[in-house]
Amino acid sequence: MTTSLIRLSRDYRHIQKSPVPYIQTHPRPDNILIWPYLITGPPETPYAGGQYYGTLQFPENFPFAAPSVRMVTPSGRFVPNNVICTTFTSLHPEEWNPAWTVETILVGFLSFMTGDDPGMGTVHNGDVESRKKYAKESKVWNSLECLKFGQDFPEEYAANIESGDLTEANKKLLKSRQELWNAKTNSGRGPAVHDQRMEVEDSPFNSLSYEEHIKEDWEKFGSMEEEEDEDFDYYEGDSEEDEECETPETEVEGIDEGE
Repeated sequence: MTTSLIRLSRDYRHIQKSPVPYIQTHPRPDNILIWPYLITGPPETPYAGGQYYGTLQFPENFPFAAPSVRMVTPSGRFVPNNVICTTFTSLHPEEWNPAWTVETILVGFLSFMTGDDPGMGTVHNGDVESRKKYAKESKVWNSLECLKFGQDFPEEYAANIESGDLTEANKKLLKSRQELWNAKTNSGRGPAVHDQRMEVEDSPFNSLSYEEHIKEDWEKFGSMEEEEDEDFDYYEGDSEEDEECETPETEVEGIDEGE
């Protein structure tokens, strides 16, 4: 196994054992270097009750280089689907610390999200009321506008659909998009960018549990159960791409058009 696979496998098991408050995350079964995350907006913040989907993308030489971070769900804080600049991301390699884990990265990112520090990928002059509005709309947006969300978090997707938050117009739109997705999938063409919606019943994660899926598909990366090198004992006392969703145009600070 490579160093990155050893570290990320260990980080994953640690998060399974001790879930991170307000954050869900796991590696994609087909690529351990991409970790979708789902943040639940903490209480007493403008994001309370919101559901924020995004990804961490790790370099092949992790932990000796930092990941890139994106948030796909509109939040009023970050530019949707753009690389975000913080001290623990690939945009600040000089400040990266190899001891930082997936957990510490996401906890630091949540702290950055609930603050107001500016930077590349942040929304210019975002206000509290707009963030509250995005929080209220986030679950419907995730379920209607982003196929990847349904693939990465099928249980949350199903809960959103069944929550009663969708209007009749939303349901009709969702049904038409599901039909289009199924038609394009059956034709072998796959979905267009703006048609990335799916039925939970069609999710590749439903036939197997996540752990079963990991065990079945992880052979090409190496076993999740292999013993790690002692050099990577970052848990003292522990015995054990770009997204493709549509996003609205937003005034932003420090965005390079080449990103």
